[in-house]
Amino acid sequence: MMSPTVFLRIFSLVLMTLPTTVQGEFVVSVGCCAVVGGNAAHIDGTQNLYSEGYIVEGSADGSVQNPGLAVGVTYWFARVPVLGVGLDYFRSSVTFGDAHMTLMAPSLCVLLRIPLGKSRAFEHGRIFPYMGVGVAIESLDGPVDVFFEETERHLESVGFLGKIGLEFVIVGGWSAFVEGRYMTCAFTYDSVDAAYWGWYWFIPVVVGQDTTHLEANLNQGQITIGIALHLGE
Repeated sequence: MMSPTVFLRIFSLVLMTLPTTVQGEFVVSVGCCAVVGGNAAHIDGTQNLYSEGYIVEGSADGSVQNPGLAVGVTYWFARVPVLGVGLDYFRSSVTFGDAHMTLMAPSLCVLLRIPLGKSRAFEHGRIFPYMGVGVAIESLDGPVDVFFEETERHLESVGFLGKIGLEFVIVGGWSAFVEGRYMTCAFTYDSVDAAYWGWYWFIPVVVGQDTTHLEANLNQGQITIGIALHLGE
């Protein structure tokens, strides 16, 4: 069995050599998003009111509003510079009827790029077509107006994210990019709003509940235009 002292020495050696062995290129980006397709949104709701003895149904059509904000960090591997991973954050707003909700979606993508326009001044290329696929963890926050009154709700979803873009190096580590994105959003929400208790052989038991169920869909296409800063190789 490896002794603690040997383990600590190996661990320290790995830490000392990490900066020289793990090298790559970081890209920090910020852009403005506009919805260019699939901007329609729809929400359905059902309330089961045990105290009233009936079910309430409601729905509302809406749309994804403009503009949105997207910020991200991408790491391109040194040994395989055409391959990278990206983490980004998208924020916009959605309307359902007269209610405005906030849409937020951090996402993780695997990316591929093709370096073009290599020269003495741009050893790694100047034009980079790229594409990526990943998942987005999406949330909708705000008032929902599908029943008798607006109520603050929080809906969550995990959706598919696909992107394709073109980046152009301007000078130094600065570049401009245009990116097309497609994101699927299918939200669900379930809650117990009230519980009603009764007695069974002197034991309190739940005899009924008021519940709320919501489903929202807003698959959309986006165009993002922004700037990026390259750090590292």
